[in-house]
Formats: sequence, C-alpha cells, structure tokens
Amino acid sequence: MNVPIIGHLDGWVISIGLGGAALGIVFVTTLFARKPAKKENLPADPYAMGTTLEQRCAHRRKGNPVGVQITDADAKGEPIHGIVINRSAGGLGLEVDRPIEANTVVSVRVVNAPVTVPWIQVQVRSCRQQENGWLLGCQFVKPPPWSIMLLFG
Repeated sequence: MNVPIIGHLDGWVISIGLGGAALGIVFVTTLFARKPAKKENLPADPYAMGTTLEQRCAHRRKGNPVGVQITDADAKGEPIHGIVINRSAGGLGLEVDRPIEANTVVSVRVVNAPVTVPWIQVQVRSCRQQENGWLLGCQFVKPPPWSIMLLFG
C-alpha cells in the first residue's frame, strides 16, 4: 500500500497499528466505564459523614507543648502551671497537676508572654485523669485575637 505522506507500508504494519488503536480504545472505555464497588454492607465512615459523638466545632491540632499559667476567672488568684497539649480555634487542651471542676471559668496566659498580653478566659468543659496528671478540655469564653492565639502554639 502506498500512503501519500508516509510512503510505502506493508499490510502487517497497518494491521498492527489498527489493532493497537482498537485495544487502546477498549482499555480506556472499560477503565472509565467501571462501576464503583457496592458499599451497601460497609458501615458509614465517621470521617466522611461526621458523627454525633463529636462536639468540637473547630479542628483540633497538636503541636509543641506550651507552658501556661492558670488562675481564677478574674486573674487575681495564685496561678498554677499547665501545659497546652492541643489547640483549636474554639479552645485549648490543657494538662495540669490537679483537677478543675467542669463548667468552671478560669483565666489562662502563656508563661513567657509579655506583661502587656491579657489573660484569656476559658471554660473547663471536661476534666479527665491521665497517668501523669489531668487533661482539661477548655473552650474560649470569647475567642481571643489571632495575635494571642499564636502564643498558644
């Protein structure tokens, strides 16, 4: 066969080319035409669908532990030492040496913060005992400015 642009081609070259093109078309159509596997028997994924057990409104993230001082709601009492274990836009996870009752409002401030940095009020939402102290789940009474949030890690 004489092809004007390419020149003389044997029949077997054309056959291989057409056969390869046909196989490619069949492969691509089956690849994209596949139906997803049935998921009827699989349990719902709580990460994809959410869960009713999660009470948090904002994503919690861990980071380097940051030392904080914790005192009464008016920031007048003797502060105790705590460590920020995790943080979110809505609150802090604090590790302390002694329990603080749930629904108590306390004031928190980073240990090495300048004197001009205000105390931030948080409400203790949960208090759980751990092997090395107590873990407080705290919610900001009023979300602090971003510049102060950065101090918590």
